[in-house]
Amino acid sequence: MSQPLLDKLATSTDWQLYEGGRVIWPVGAFEQHGPHLPLGTDNLLAEYYSRRLATNLNAALLPVMPFGTSLEHSGFRGTMTLTPALLMALVHQVASEMELQNFTRLIILSGHGGNFSLFPATREWNRQNRKLKILTMGLGETLGKALGNRAGELHAGEVETSIMLAIHPEVVGTARPSTNPTVGPQPFEQADFNTFGVGRICGCGVWGDASKATAEKGHEYVEKTVSILTTHLEERLKRLDEDPSYWGPGPVATRPMLPRDLPVGMHLKTQAHWNQTEGDWRLLLSLGGQGSFLAVVNGRGVGSVTTLNYGGQFAWVGMLLVDSDFRRRGIGTRLLDEAIASAGSVPVRLDATPAGKLLYDTMGFVDEYRLARMERPAGPSPS
Repeated sequence: MSQPLLDKLATSTDWQLYEGGRVIWPVGAFEQHGPHLPLGTDNLLAEYYSRRLATNLNAALLPVMPFGTSLEHSGFRGTMTLTPALLMALVHQVASEMELQNFTRLIILSGHGGNFSLFPATREWNRQNRKLKILTMGLGETLGKALGNRAGELHAGEVETSIMLAIHPEVVGTARPSTNPTVGPQPFEQADFNTFGVGRICGCGVWGDASKATAEKGHEYVEKTVSILTTHLEERLKRLDEDPSYWGPGPVATRPMLPRDLPVGMHLKTQAHWNQTEGDWRLLLSLGGQGSFLAVVNGRGVGSVTTLNYGGQFAWVGMLLVDSDFRRRGIGTRLLDEAIASAGSVPVRLDATPAGKLLYDTMGFVDEYRLARMERPAGPSPS
């Protein structure tokens, strides 16, 4: 039995009992949409699609943000706009609130193409590698993927009007203009909104052909868009689950591990619940020569490996450890490659934990024999 959708009509207790980590925030706009569509069109679109996504992705649903950055629609009475800086600040505020409530994924769906500041705000947040990650999607860009590039269809035209006829036909008027400012000797482009407002480019407020809109087209557009959004977000969420870091493995460097790195080694072994002492580390580094390596990210030691050569008969790899905040980035593989290269032509052996064996199997290691670690509580031996 599926869980009821968690939204603005749910109680605080309902939200307390929700065990998922995903939440969707629809962001719309309050701006003119010609003589046939309401000022709240982008809010209706953002809320509708977000509700469908919340069901598909088992996510909680926040109320729609009713205002966006609608600077280009200035001059049309009723239009309400935020500054880009204020919208960016709101992204960080909402993300902070959701992070405090132990959500780990915030999906922002923008129903208005002019909400461009959502994207740098998302990037600024995610680069900090915080617990909560933001995924921001633009409805307009997704419609472009679903329907292909439609020259002359930008605002309140055939596509947007058709979708509104499909999901909210009661608010769609009958006077549906057609305006295409992308034709002529000096055609306008979307980038011209930086210099000219909508009223200057197309006085009726419509950039497209609303007269061609039908509910049938709208239903087709909706299902294509929901499918693309769901697939895209599921794939991105999976990637975040595999590795939530923003910058990935790119900046990792390796160097010889030195006695001054002992605090890093002790931190790594403690984190892994291993039992080596500082004296053990010193012995491994002194006997290992050039076979001990440290992985470094932004000046911080995040991984280790040691290699001992047993008289040219074989080399033994040990202390392959990666900080828990930096796992699943290929650091362990890189350190193991360094250790194997340092061993030269002699065979390489190692002990494998169950987790480490998954890596070693992919690199050609085979089982030689099995070990069992046993322990007993302190105290006298049983009689």
